Amino acid sequence: MTTIGTKLRALIHLTLLSFALLGAAATPAFALAPAAGALKAVTDKASGLTGYQDASGAWVISPRFRSGSDFDHGLAIVEDRSGESALIDSQGNVRLQGVESAIWVSLPTMTEAKLSEGLLALRVQASGKVGFVDAEGRWVIRPRFADAFEFHEGLAAFRLRENGPVGFIDTHGRVVITAKFGTRFRSPPVFAEGLAAVGLNDLWPRTNLDPPGKLGYIDRRGRWVIAPKYANGESFSDGRAKVMLDEREVVITRPDGAAKR
Repeated sequence: MTTIGTKLRALIHLTLLSFALLGAAATPAFALAPAAGALKAVTDKASGLTGYQDASGAWVISPRFRSGSDFDHGLAIVEDRSGESALIDSQGNVRLQGVESAIWVSLPTMTEAKLSEGLLALRVQASGKVGFVDAEGRWVIRPRFADAFEFHEGLAAFRLRENGPVGFIDTHGRVVITAKFGTRFRSPPVFAEGLAAVGLNDLWPRTNLDPPGKLGYIDRRGRWVIAPKYANGESFSDGRAKVMLDEREVVITRPDGAAKR
């Protein structure tokens, strides 16, 4: 079970309430990656606490946590009995105290960031800010973002304020693409084959009076390569991407002149 802090629980509650008021039929779901590693989080029936077992069912980390995520590249998030979260390694050593998983809310999904390209986005419980640690649990990019997601092709999406516009940083934390784009509907914006699907404005209206957004594709310099005219869209794979146009799902091809990484 992935640890979710108090602030995030409140955010999810408000998000679900807003979603219901808008009359949405879809049910928000967490998009969680499968476990990566030999240890698995297991709840001890006798104590009700969570620990970690190896493939043989032997306890490697004794059950002493209220909850815990499965290991991802040797790191896991746990919540102790007082409700504080921490980052631990596969020996049960605490690498960082007071941090929790960074979850990107993009209705109707909420996607937990995983370690990607050697960096993991984490949210500091006290400040609510998101930064990035390396595989050893050391801060590489200090926590200063309202939201941030995984690195793909050397860039990661970020927001400077809650529900604000989206930009991209590099692995040193430098802003490469200014935060001025709308969020991508249904999943976080990531770069694939040199392009990222982003919105001209928000794709999900905050009220029934707001016009729907339009989605297009930008390059690594933040320039529109495919004009924003779609209601939704997926990342490119093998030169093709599914998009929604006039309530129809169509497949578009990657422009020949668009530079890849």
